[in-house]
Formats: sequence, structure tokens, C-alpha cells
Amino acid sequence: MEEGGYYKHWSVSARVLLRYKIGHASIIATYEKFTSAGSGFLAGADTQAARLGYKRPLGRTWEFYGDAGFSNNKRIQSLQSTLLGAVNATSYDEGSAGAIFRKHLGRSYDFFAAYRFSEVDFITPGDQPVDLPGSTGRIGLRHEGMVGVEWHPKPTRIE
Repeated sequence: MEEGGYYKHWSVSARVLLRYKIGHASIIATYEKFTSAGSGFLAGADTQAARLGYKRPLGRTWEFYGDAGFSNNKRIQSLQSTLLGAVNATSYDEGSAGAIFRKHLGRSYDFFAAYRFSEVDFITPGDQPVDLPGSTGRIGLRHEGMVGVEWHPKPTRIE
């Protein structure tokens, strides 16, 4: 860490996206490499993330989207930065999967129901447990469910 709390770090960023259409369905694959803020677990991380998604209409007004992803996040700052509230881990991996069912209600509204599961696994020096609320030592699990209505207003041209 340098004077004043700043840390210099150079890295390469890249994103690759592949979309493939099979009949009415679409497959979306992405890979990203970038420097992130560490998602609140680390004080800065080199991140590599991959995601695979599948989208398909179910009839005329229903749509399904499902995806699965994985990311690896390696700490870029020393353990001194853990004094600021970051986790004492050298890296963490996160895996997730989710699904969304969407019903189109006319041209401006959609109803949706979604579910997402994610698991975070911390890699610590000496394989020590990480103290996180609701975790089992080194692993944090999360289940999320949502229902809602989306509004898509008609675009207005501004001149």
C-alpha cells in the first residue's frame, strides 16, 4: 500500500461474448477478465468470470432465461488492507445459477418470477475459517427469489 491509502496496480481487461441462435432459442456465453473492487470481500481483486445462459420463448407471451456462472477473484493488495474490513483470504471463487420466467403483459409491462443460488468459497492462508454472517466457515451460500412487474415506457425522441 502506498502513502495516502492508494494502491497502484496495472492489469489487462478483456471481454468475449458469443451468441448463438438455435431455432427460437439463444445461447449466450461470456468470459471476462478485469480488476474489480473485490465485491466487499477483498480490497481489490483480479477477476476472471465465465457465464453460460439460455433464453427461449415459451409460447407467445412467456419467456424463460436460465444461466450458470463461475468467477475466480485473487487478492491484489496485501493482508495489511484487511484492517479496513476486507476478508483475510488470498482469493475466493463464486458459482451461481438462476432462472427467470417472464410473462409479457402488452407492450409496456412484464411480470417476472426469478430465483438465484450462489455459493462463495474463500481460499485463506493456512486454510483458516472466514467469519461471515450465515456462513459455514469458508463457504457462504445465498438463495434469492423475486417477483415483480417491469415497466418499459415507449421511447420519446428528444430534439
